Amino acid sequence: MDEKNFTTQEVEKIMNDVKNLPYPINMAMSCAWILGNLKGVNLNMFNLQEKSSLCDYTVVAYATNHRQAQAMSLEIERQMKKRGQKVYSIEGSRDADWTLVDLGDVIIHILLETARESYLLEELWSDCQKVQIPSEYYFSNENEDLESTSKEYF
Repeated sequence: MDEKNFTTQEVEKIMNDVKNLPYPINMAMSCAWILGNLKGVNLNMFNLQEKSSLCDYTVVAYATNHRQAQAMSLEIERQMKKRGQKVYSIEGSRDADWTLVDLGDVIIHILLETARESYLLEELWSDCQKVQIPSEYYFSNENEDLESTSKEYF
């Protein structure tokens, strides 16, 4: 199975799991899955339903470089448009430290790791409910896991 089909299938599973993940959290979780599988780090999701009129959920992720951040925002845009979700805007240039993807009820923030200390976004929502992102949403390479485990013994 090629990577595009895998991504599409996994996002489809999350989007269609309305019994466990009703709208709009299914959209936020789908975006978190995309971010995690594109090797985004320090993913955080906040429930803003009781605190903000801007959106219901926000997801914050960090990228290691501009190209990775751009790939993340483009894949979110592609997957949401495939499902008929409106992408209101994507803010931030190719060389920006911060890219924002506005999906209406969900807003995604993709920052470079080097900009994390400058913006401290998680502190903005520290009084909001943090939503647990399943660990299986993160990219993992079994070979890397084995290598890191074996290095502990030498």
